[in-house]
Amino acid sequence: HSSSIVDTSGEYDVGGLVGIITSDSSVENCSSQGKVRGSLYTGGLIGFNVRGVISRCSATGDVDGVEAAGGLIGRTEKGIVKESFATGSVSGLRGVGGIIGSYFTPYTREGYVLNCYSTGNVSGEGSVGGLIGSIVYQCTVSNCYSTGLVDGTGEHIGGLVGRNDRSIVEGSFWDIEASGITSSSGGYGRTTSQMKSRRNYFDWNFFSVWWIDEDRDQPRLYWEPGSPPQKSFSGEGLGTEVSPYIVTNVTQLVEINLDLTANYILGDSLDLTVPTSLIVGEDFLPIAWDESSGLGHQERTFTGEFDGRGHSISNLFIGSPTRDYGGLFGFIEEATIQNVNLEGFDVRGGEYVGGLCGYNDKSVVLSCSASTSLHGE
Repeated sequence: HSSSIVDTSGEYDVGGLVGIITSDSSVENCSSQGKVRGSLYTGGLIGFNVRGVISRCSATGDVDGVEAAGGLIGRTEKGIVKESFATGSVSGLRGVGGIIGSYFTPYTREGYVLNCYSTGNVSGEGSVGGLIGSIVYQCTVSNCYSTGLVDGTGEHIGGLVGRNDRSIVEGSFWDIEASGITSSSGGYGRTTSQMKSRRNYFDWNFFSVWWIDEDRDQPRLYWEPGSPPQKSFSGEGLGTEVSPYIVTNVTQLVEINLDLTANYILGDSLDLTVPTSLIVGEDFLPIAWDESSGLGHQERTFTGEFDGRGHSISNLFIGSPTRDYGGLFGFIEEATIQNVNLEGFDVRGGEYVGGLCGYNDKSVVLSCSASTSLHGE
């Protein structure tokens, strides 16, 4: 973990920790607390990010810039920013955002902002947003939020995103009361009380990425200091071949994500007709789906053993048109799944959609059946 607490000033590419990142670099587990002042591309942590991956980073100092000023990053071209946050106030002229001032992704959709939030106040003249000031060309913003005051005097002023040119903003929100803004170029406006309710955040992972102190505060990231203690499987068993974990309810079914290498057996049939707090809006996140990226792919796989013991799992809805690798299990690799019956499943997604699993890489599947409705690309 690297951190900076000194105040920084300059003219171009000014960041609290790093000025410029290029050539597909990565910055992980870093933070900055100092004030940052610059002219062009000014960020609380990084001034200018070109094709870099920024993960689990934070900035808490105030940022004062002119062109492309952001609480975490001044300007980003392509690359990925995920599981990061900024809390400082940001001021500038154009391209001013709570976490990113300006995001530019030329020609192809290779830019992602995933599972991020900002709480600082933002002010500027044009292209001002609570989360991102300006997005030009194709970028995907997913499962993010902002709660700071947004103050702009010119064009493209948004509660979450100021200017948006052909980009996707999904599952993301801003506080319309705190921001003083009721419109945005993407995202959904919510009241302060709604921002503190887990039910508002459909399709968010409140199991290993986010947590929320219900009705008291907005969501926070699991890696942040002060997060809840590490969870463990709540059922019986040790997860070994001799003493597998015993799954008897939907909570324990979701808890398979805690250890994707362990052994599990189904202790009873599960009927999931009635939604629970773990299936927000009746939608279930596939086991071993890559929640941290928000994309779903082979970076997160189930490699253990699951034995249904002849029991069934019924009436489960798994649905998001933008989610790849859809099924009870998202991605399995050299795993064993046997003796389970799926009934009344409704699975919807993008690529790689199945009832039992979205993608099987060298795994063994024995004595399983599925009665499912599938919708995918």
